[in-house]
Amino acid sequence: MANSSSSRVKPRLRAPRLLVNSPFFAALSDPTRVRVLQFLCTPGAGEMQAFSAGDIARGLELPASTLSHHLKLLTAAGLLAMAKSGKEHHYRLRLDAMGAEFQKAHDQVRLLQRTAEGVAQRQREALAPARAPEDEP
Repeated sequence: MANSSSSRVKPRLRAPRLLVNSPFFAALSDPTRVRVLQFLCTPGAGEMQAFSAGDIARGLELPASTLSHHLKLLTAAGLLAMAKSGKEHHYRLRLDAMGAEFQKAHDQVRLLQRTAEGVAQRQREALAPARAPEDEP
């Protein structure tokens, strides 16, 4: 006879889900794309400098076709802004969008943390020994 407790399915807790499979985080998961982002991080005040695709390819020693693929994904993920100038495409970081995505991720982590703390508190309360009623007068 099977153990009745092992045949029970524990209910799954409902909790907020992290959106780590978003295009933003997928774009950050590739070392070549991270190198592109590093290349575009230029010192200086104000707007980040824009670089042509050719400048980026030469700077990173990447074939144009490889770089084009990565630039397309980074732009689609909202990490880069692209502007055309004649035949050239110029790319720059979208720091505002990057900041907003990291803020969303931070907010989700905080929500998960608060959810986990609430679950842990309810478990502690459920497992705490029942208090003996105090002596009544």
